[in-house]
Amino acid sequence: MGIKSLIIHILRRTREDFKVSSLFIVCAFILLFFISQLADCAVYDPLGNKIFEGSGESLYTIDATYGLIEGDSETTRAKKFREVLSGATYVGFPIGDPRDPGRLTHIIGVGSFPTVFSSLTLSQRQSDAIGWSLIFPSSRGRITTFISKLTSSSLSNEDKKIITTSDWYMIGIRGEANLGVWDISVNDYKFSMPFPKLGIGYANKYFTNYTLNRTSNPFSGVVEHNPPEFLYLKFKDGSPENPDGAKVFRVKLWINGRLEYNFASGREPPGVLIDPGKSLDDGQSRWVDNDGYFIYRFFIPNSSETESAKFELDIANDYVVELSADGETYRTVLSAEGNVTDESNRRWESFYYGESLGKSTLGVDMSMTLFGIALKAERSWLLQNWQFPSYKGKRSHESASAWFIDANRPWGPLMLAGEYTYIGPFYNASDFVAANDYGGTYLDPSEPFLPKVATEDDLDGDNVKDWEDDFLLFRRDPPKFRLGLSREFMDFNNNGIPDNMETRIKPHYRFDYEEGSKGYQLYTSLAVPFLKGLSVEPGYYKKSMILDKKSSRVWYNLASFIPEDIPNFGTVQLRFLTKRSHDIIPDDTAERKDNLALQNSLSNIVTFIADYKRVNDLTLTTKFKYQYDVDFYGKRRVIDTILINQVKYVIHLGENTTVSPAYRNDKTIGYTSPRSEKTSIDAVRHAYIIQVVHTVSEFLKVSSGFQYLKYQDLKNPLQNYNRRVAFLALALNGTISGKNMGMLSSLDYVTHDLSKLIGGSQKSTNITVRLFLL
Repeated sequence: MGIKSLIIHILRRTREDFKVSSLFIVCAFILLFFISQLADCAVYDPLGNKIFEGSGESLYTIDATYGLIEGDSETTRAKKFREVLSGATYVGFPIGDPRDPGRLTHIIGVGSFPTVFSSLTLSQRQSDAIGWSLIFPSSRGRITTFISKLTSSSLSNEDKKIITTSDWYMIGIRGEANLGVWDISVNDYKFSMPFPKLGIGYANKYFTNYTLNRTSNPFSGVVEHNPPEFLYLKFKDGSPENPDGAKVFRVKLWINGRLEYNFASGREPPGVLIDPGKSLDDGQSRWVDNDGYFIYRFFIPNSSETESAKFELDIANDYVVELSADGETYRTVLSAEGNVTDESNRRWESFYYGESLGKSTLGVDMSMTLFGIALKAERSWLLQNWQFPSYKGKRSHESASAWFIDANRPWGPLMLAGEYTYIGPFYNASDFVAANDYGGTYLDPSEPFLPKVATEDDLDGDNVKDWEDDFLLFRRDPPKFRLGLSREFMDFNNNGIPDNMETRIKPHYRFDYEEGSKGYQLYTSLAVPFLKGLSVEPGYYKKSMILDKKSSRVWYNLASFIPEDIPNFGTVQLRFLTKRSHDIIPDDTAERKDNLALQNSLSNIVTFIADYKRVNDLTLTTKFKYQYDVDFYGKRRVIDTILINQVKYVIHLGENTTVSPAYRNDKTIGYTSPRSEKTSIDAVRHAYIIQVVHTVSEFLKVSSGFQYLKYQDLKNPLQNYNRRVAFLALALNGTISGKNMGMLSSLDYVTHDLSKLIGGSQKSTNITVRLFLL
């Protein structure tokens, strides 16, 4: 007899002899209801098929309904989704036979995950998305596809039902394969010809309003604008600092394939030239110089029946042409290359009017090694998709391209390398390529994206760089100290920050290249054979903007001397970087504007690092950097010095306890010649740290620490402060329900003493509990 039948039998007996208390009857009814619910607890598909046993609690929902008249999207992300996944924002389901790793494997993921196709086509985190990867181990191939809803993300709106009637989406697909090696035999001579590893990727961003009254294909995008009554063209000078801007000779406008306007500039029909600005004309052409402009307005007859509008312009010199449907919001449709002033680039240009359907990227990339030369290359295209705003409106595309090639070849101690990159004008893939590298990969459940992501410069993932973070400041040096340590920390764009540590505001395609730029690098590395540990690395870098005359050139040489360990002492590193720069391209970052202070400069950086390693568990390091810049443009000298001393000793108290006192001192002196108080700095930072770690068992660890930080600005005492931090943490790990899990609980108490003139003492306490899936 089952539990349910047993309870029913007891209730019937109770009704007959009334020997059971009323409380027992109530409890029995509750138990009967609970078991009845469990008995029927399952998840069914729309056909009525039982697909899952269990409660069926919904953690994440993505729903989109397309209709002829109206439609909408509904997205819901339960907070428990992230809690169950220990902070991860997506879940991946690997499908395959673990006993046969050579067979096809599927990975299906749902949530918010990173996708990286290539440097120029797609390198971006997706929000509410569904992804599917197919992995072919035998051919080392992969196919990855996804669809993602970009707007109204549920990631920041947990436990809320998000209903939208229009959204931006992105879809993408990439395939890659290693083509292997071709073995060739000619008579008795045999050799192998390697084939490249090829990849092809496509991504499309499109807009939808979930209705089918403007398109029959919901994945091709729609426009919600109504046909315009007027169209506007604005003509400007592409280089306002120089004369001889746009010069227009003739204008044509085709409506539905019929020529509606055809006139010579300077003899415009009435009502077309609505704003002559500072333009001039000679009856045969109209032109504008410097910051001037002029505007044409065109009436669109029978706009409800219009399906296309095509402009043709006879134009020359350094022009910029902008298009608008309302006379207020303009977008650039034409721009001349260079700064032509003699009409040598006169030609007919044409373009269609349309409203945006979105953008697409398409790219082909390869990598291989041929005759000892490592090659890597990519060619990609960015398509701007437009449509005249009507159901059968003309669709048009404006394309821009980008490509690069890298090559390097080692010969014993010598290595030669070079690269060339071209990012075309209007190649603005900011919707596809992130402003900063985040090290993302393909959809892979073994690499979840955590809201707190540990990086090399942010070990605890709290978005505070380690050189400014409590306790962790002992281990990491500030960016300006790393200048000149290697090519990895070069400042090719001359804004005072190593290129790989910048917080960018533009898409990070590769190196320092941006939209509308091209350039190349050539460099070599030589390990000097007659002196072990000595190497030289000379190189040349050039970058040019395509649409104007701005350029940047850098000659450099990095000499490094890193000998073998010195007996009874440790290691010594000595580096000398000299860099000659001519740079008039402003490279702004999120932190500051590039004032081109180093546009014509000679930099010399000497770096010395000594590590004493004779005593076990003792860290004793001295670091020194001296930088001497000659600013030819500003006619001044810039001197910047940093001296860093680090001492740490790990004391073992038994097998399970360590005590680690530490001290760090950073001294910075900088000034310019001629002297200026506004550009000088003299500051010192002292950090006294002690940490205690006690291992209770292999599953439990307790750590605590105290830090006293004292900062003194000898030039501006108002910036002085003292900071005290007390910290306690408890770390647990174990196996729960067959899964390895860990928990970190921490408590800190902070006292931050500022000058009374700017706030005085500030105190804070923070309690944190984090659960991890290990």
